[in-house]
Amino acid sequence: MSVYVQNGEEEKSCEVFLQSRKVGIELTYLMVLTVLGFRERVFKKMARRISITWNAMIRRYTHQGHPDMALALFEEMSSSNGKNTPNYVTLVCVLSACSRAGAVQKGMDIFKSMRARFGLEPRPEHYACIVDLLDVPG
Repeated sequence: MSVYVQNGEEEKSCEVFLQSRKVGIELTYLMVLTVLGFRERVFKKMARRISITWNAMIRRYTHQGHPDMALALFEEMSSSNGKNTPNYVTLVCVLSACSRAGAVQKGMDIFKSMRARFGLEPRPEHYACIVDLLDVPG
């Protein structure tokens, strides 16, 4: 996959990624980030997105200093009629985006809705994000 990306053939890289999923090869979140170098155009070209690809893009936007884009992508993912249900990693990524954006109220609203909206129990990583979110200069 990395060879395809390095040669500007992201579509072929996506095909390899999706084929690996079809035959049962599990790629980790870190593999997707490092091997694909996950670019926006790769994500947009994907016919079928799974949580790992959504999470990779949300994380990428956050770490590149575009938390508002990460939050917008999270909203798109969340409103996809159950096709792409956020998981605990998604929520860590989006709470980090809220922290980076200084969106304290948005982050708290998302955190409070984890159980009801997504059926997810907060984990230590989510609480750590909330601590970071509330640690604003004052």
